[in-house]
Amino acid sequence: MTFKTKNKVLVAQTKTSTIEFGDKIKVGDFEVPGPGEFEIDNILVSSEEENIYSIYADGAHVVFWRALNGQPHIDEQLGDIDALVLELGEKTTIKDVAATINNLEPNDIVLSRPDKKDELIKAEGLPTKELESWKIEPEGGVTDRELILLPCSKE
Repeated sequence: MTFKTKNKVLVAQTKTSTIEFGDKIKVGDFEVPGPGEFEIDNILVSSEEENIYSIYADGAHVVFWRALNGQPHIDEQLGDIDALVLELGEKTTIKDVAATINNLEPNDIVLSRPDKKDELIKAEGLPTKELESWKIEPEGGVTDRELILLPCSKE
């Protein structure tokens, strides 16, 4: 799975489709309507609540969290997370986000928008990579976490 920016929106290209991480999650032409479980083009998208989605594709587990306000209910069944796609908003409290990140323990974090980027970098102290595209490598286990900034998150 390769992450890149298309029209200022974060997308992930899988073997079978494209996942768009905008105001709604789109897999190909299908817009995920909200919580539930959906299988589209061999991609499994599930959510128990609005704004946090678990996505399985190409052997990788990606969680998309629209951290616009407050902490989500953390589901212990999320398991190993290869990448956390994180969207921050103006009302996001970085302290709450940092606590949730530490609970989720993702291998890497991909920021989907530039909001509060500098505040997150300072609070988390993560090594940061600025790239044009990034290929996720499912690692299964604890690694040195990095913050990935693509063109959509660098503005």
